[in-house]
Amino acid sequence: MGVLLPVASMLVLSVGTLLTRRAGTTESPPESLTIQSVTTAALFSAVAAVGGRLVPPADPGFWWSVAWVVGLSTFGGYGVHLFVVRRSGPTRASTLLYLTPPTTMIWAYLIVDRRIVGAGSHDGRRERARRFLARHP
Repeated sequence: MGVLLPVASMLVLSVGTLLTRRAGTTESPPESLTIQSVTTAALFSAVAAVGGRLVPPADPGFWWSVAWVVGLSTFGGYGVHLFVVRRSGPTRASTLLYLTPPTTMIWAYLIVDRRIVGAGSHDGRRERARRFLARHP
């Protein structure tokens, strides 16, 4: 399931991009994002209600994660995608999607790996990182 969801999301994004371009929609990117966000929120709320997990956790880390996903992924990622589709076309937008994996790799290295290698306290992560980096130059 962890592999199928990203593949399905990329297929849906590609098909949606082509259908949107072919239909010649006139709504602005903020309007499109609002429609997508409300639809997604309704769908996932229904799934959570059926599963008995409709109440979100009170943990501040959860709410920070929600803000991160909404701000960067929804408005940043999809907003830029819609902007590029409308300005340059679906071919250019699809081409730029291929930059996602290397960008994610660099971002993960800068955020995660540097914290592990430079950890101040010894909790085993620093030693594991040192052994891993020695094997993978």
